[in-house]
Amino acid sequence: MYKYLLWLILLSGWAIQAQAQQGAGYEDEQQALQLVAQMHEPEAFKQYQHAIAQHPHDARLYAHASLLASHLALITDNLSEKKSWLTLARQYADSAQHLDPALSDGKLAFAEATFQQALLLGAKEKINGFKAALTAVRQVIAADSQHAQAWNLLGRIQLQLATMSVVERSAARLLFGQIPDASLQQAIYSFQQCMRLDPRMISNYYDLATAYHANGQDEQAIHTAQRALRLKNIRQGDDIWKQRCQSLIKNLQ
Repeated sequence: MYKYLLWLILLSGWAIQAQAQQGAGYEDEQQALQLVAQMHEPEAFKQYQHAIAQHPHDARLYAHASLLASHLALITDNLSEKKSWLTLARQYADSAQHLDPALSDGKLAFAEATFQQALLLGAKEKINGFKAALTAVRQVIAADSQHAQAWNLLGRIQLQLATMSVVERSAARLLFGQIPDASLQQAIYSFQQCMRLDPRMISNYYDLATAYHANGQDEQAIHTAQRALRLKNIRQGDDIWKQRCQSLIKNLQ
């Protein structure tokens, strides 16, 4: 009886400790989040790698590391760096999905890395990547319609599909019979949803302005880009999105 009670006490202590650790996050993870807030994101990625080395079975860590790598890929114009970050992003996304196929952030990480990689590929691989990313991000939104980052990614996929060239569309139809349905109106709606949920995401303003311009709504495009310039930078690369907004405004005025 005494041994039984002792085991209960020990198990309860371990459970409480595990719950506290899960709620507070690992030390390396907390440092990574602080570095992201300080706009030192490559250093934050290294902290996630340290956390993964200590906790190799936590799918959440792989997903967050993947999303961070994809963000760093998105804000660089250096093709070699972009490919390197995306390779890491896809590896960590695949690990997250292997460990926990139901994890929403794992699906989002897979969708983001797959979409960005597809943009660098030929017509057949590009459409395959778009379809896979579209399926995954729609699953994320179906599970959580308040996920701003997922709405932004959905909009970017829809924008790419809606603005494919005639040659790309013809090749896609020959290869696949059909391509996923997407329109500029759908992309605009997705970006608007993202803005409603997270009005601080500067990249989303640029994406929305780009969609407005593609849809022939240049006045709305200029207004949206101008709004981005008044926002405070909160992520590494926000200054780059503002520069792109300024270039868009200049080209449209």
